[in-house]
Amino acid sequence: MIKNKPKVQERICDMLAQGKSMVAICGLENMPAQSTVYKWLAESEEFSERYARAREMQADLYADQIIKIADDCEPEAAAVAKAKAQIDARKWLAARLAPKKYGDRLDVSARATVRVETRSLADIFTDGQSV
Repeated sequence: MIKNKPKVQERICDMLAQGKSMVAICGLENMPAQSTVYKWLAESEEFSERYARAREMQADLYADQIIKIADDCEPEAAAVAKAKAQIDARKWLAARLAPKKYGDRLDVSARATVRVETRSLADIFTDGQSV
């Protein structure tokens, strides 16, 4: 049984916003198992909303880290490859945590040509053939 559940939930959200993973958080002493956290999320709308905000903050943190990684990268091939992998991982996570903000934009524009003909009813019913 977890003592002081609201305080533990607050700690979980704080650590998520600081970039910690759920696996790392739940692996800490005096923290609940992941299954317990997911149960709390299903049971508590308030905790679920705080958790969602913490995940959005985590996505913002990853976006900030991307800039720092790119700016601090040494010009050697191995360092560039490592930085690219770190950036790609953070971009992927940020897009999943906050898709409206960091997800891929879809172009949903469409173009169509419409031709409008005016025909008399007699012409329509006779299919243009003389009667």
